[in-house]
Order: sequence, then structure tokens, then C-alpha cells
Amino acid sequence: MGNAANRMKYTANRRETERFHEEIEAIRAQNAAFAESYGAMARALLELDNDGWTPLFGSGENGFTLEQAKNIAAKAREMTRSNPLLGKGAATRGNYVFGKGVHLGDSLSRQPRFRRILDSPQNKLFLFSQAEQLKRERSLFTSGVHLTQYDRSKKAFSAVPFSRVQAEITDPDDSAVVWAYRISYSSQQYGLASGALKQVDYDKWVVTDFAPDDFPRGTIQDVPVDPDRVIIDVIVNNDEEDSLGVPDCLAAMPWAWAYSEGLKDYTKVVKALSAIAWLVKQKSGAGTANAAAKIAKASRGPGSTVVGTSDTELTSMPRSNAVDMTNLEPLAQMAASAMGVSTDAILSKGAAEASAATLSDTQVKDIQSRQLVWQQNYYPRVFRVLGVPEESIPEMQFPRVLSDPTWRVVQS
Repeated sequence: MGNAANRMKYTANRRETERFHEEIEAIRAQNAAFAESYGAMARALLELDNDGWTPLFGSGENGFTLEQAKNIAAKAREMTRSNPLLGKGAATRGNYVFGKGVHLGDSLSRQPRFRRILDSPQNKLFLFSQAEQLKRERSLFTSGVHLTQYDRSKKAFSAVPFSRVQAEITDPDDSAVVWAYRISYSSQQYGLASGALKQVDYDKWVVTDFAPDDFPRGTIQDVPVDPDRVIIDVIVNNDEEDSLGVPDCLAAMPWAWAYSEGLKDYTKVVKALSAIAWLVKQKSGAGTANAAAKIAKASRGPGSTVVGTSDTELTSMPRSNAVDMTNLEPLAQMAASAMGVSTDAILSKGAAEASAATLSDTQVKDIQSRQLVWQQNYYPRVFRVLGVPEESIPEMQFPRVLSDPTWRVVQS
């Protein structure tokens, strides 16, 4: 009896030891998966930093070159279209700045010739429609620069894509002030006389509204200066010596990238953990085949029964919900902080995303600062380009960022 009891005790201890080792291996597998996930995030950050289009976290002593700035803008536009965090951040910032519209004063009513230009369908749509205002804000989000040109011959305003800029000339005493941009592009135009499409190449210098009166109006380095067009540029996030801006989303891009990569890796882990729910062990090959047959026969949906013998050991595998994807939220918080929006907004957490009450004082001031850029550094320049007298330039007014709560409105 003593030997039999010892054998049973030995067998029980061995099984307990084996189960203990299996649990350790399962934990090791999970840790390896998590380490690989975080390793992928780190690699994503490094890949984004060394992708050949930037020094991402520093622009050097003299700021970005024009070519670097254009490459960054192209990458930012691509990521803003494809990455949900950046896309939501761009939409949220635009809605915060222009969501309630802009009010134009009535001082132009006494200037009918300017009013006729501004009331033309193209100009009215481009300058004052909310859709175009959101596009301008999105340009600052992805490139840090927005260019508006006015064609005096057509009396029409339009946007100039940043990718068309080939060079710039700045004020020798203040490199942050641009006097002219070299604009180059090709387009297909319809010939009214011939009734056919033809390719038209454009390569000219276009002066800005800051160019002095004695700025060359003929040619510069054998490239002609367009006599009819003038550019109004809005540049943000630039230092004193920088003529080029920095996209609003630049600091958020690596964190949004890492968040996306982390979600992909977590999804792979969940799929792997969901593939096998139970581990059945048998001491013999025949027993294993027998158990497999019985399990297959009994598997008719959730809650099926496994038939085994006293030698069969059934072990539950780690569950898929053991993976906590909320561990990635700090990455989203970093992206939200870099874009100046709330984490709830870019993660679409319930009604909080649409509530202005979720804005902090810092975020409100950031929005008001951007509104002042358009109010003081864009619209007045538009009217000056048209020749509106200084005393007749209307003041653009933005509504308050934060709406009064319902109880205060009712009380009023």
C-alpha cells in the first residue's frame, strides 16, 4: 500500500509540476508577444524618424529646407488621410477654429466695386464658405503653410498647392518674410477655339503682398515675374529665422504611427490566443487520436462536451481578453497633446468628442490664437490686395469658442 500511495503522490506531484511549467510557458509566450508589440512600436518610431524625408525631431540650425518641408508635407497629407488619429485630429482642429463660422462686418457695403469682386460665386465660395475655410486650416495642419493667390486679370482668388513651390526669395533683413515664390506646374486646359485639351506649363515668380515696390517685376534669373498674380501666405509654427512653417501634426505623427502599429500587433496576439481554446494531453498516441475523434464528434457549437478518460488532461489556454488594448492609450494621449485636441475627441469616446466643454483652458487659448492668425494675418491682407482703403477694411469676428451652458442661456 505504501508503494502504491507513493506512486500516486509522485504522479500527482509530477502532473502539478507539468501544469506549473505549462503556465510559465504560457506567460512567457504572452510576454514575448507583448515585447514584440512594444518593439514594433519602437521600430515604428525609428522608421518614421529615419524614413529619408526628415530629421523628424529637429530641423537643424537653419530650419527645414524647402525640399524637406515639401517631403514632410506630402508625408503628413498621406498619413492624415490614412491614419484615423491624425484624420480625426485635423477634423477636430478645423471644427474648433471654423465650426461656428466667421462674421464679416458691413463696412464694405459702401464700396460697391470691391463688393462685386467679393460677391462673385468663385470668390465668395473660396473666401467665406466653411468648406474652403476648413481646407485652409487643414493646409496648416499638414504643411504649416497656406498660399492664396489673387489673379488681377481674372479678379479671382484661388489656392496654390505647396507642392508647386520651387523656390522663394525672402527679405534680406528678415528671412521670415517672403517676397516672392517661384511657382511651377503643368496642367491640362481646354481650348475654346480648337475644342481640344492641351498641356500648359507654368513657371514664374509670383510676388507676395509683402514685396516692396522696387522689387523686380521683369525676370529673376531668367524666370519671368507674373505681373497679374500676387500671393498671400500664412505661415505658422516657424521661428524668427524660418521662412517655412511646421505642420501642426508633425509632433503627433510618430505617436499616431506607433498607436496604429500597436493595434495591429495586439490584433495579431488576440487572433493567436483565440485560435486554440483548450489543450488536451494523452499519454499514448492511440489515446490522443481517440480523444481527438471524440472531441471532433462532440463539437457542435459553444458549450460542447469533451469525452476523456482518467488519463486525459484538459488545460484551458490563455484567453484572448487577457490582452488589454487600453495599454496603448498613452500613445493616443501623446498624439492628442501634440495636436492640441482632447484624447476623447480623437478616440471618439461617446458624446465627449463633440462637447466643447471638454476643452481645457490651454486648448481654448490655442484655438483662439489660431483664429487670430486668420483674423489679423489673412483676411485684412485679402482686402488690401483688392485695394480696399484701410479705414474700410472690415474686421472678421469669430464667435466664442465655448458656448454658454443651457442653464445660463435660460437664465439670460
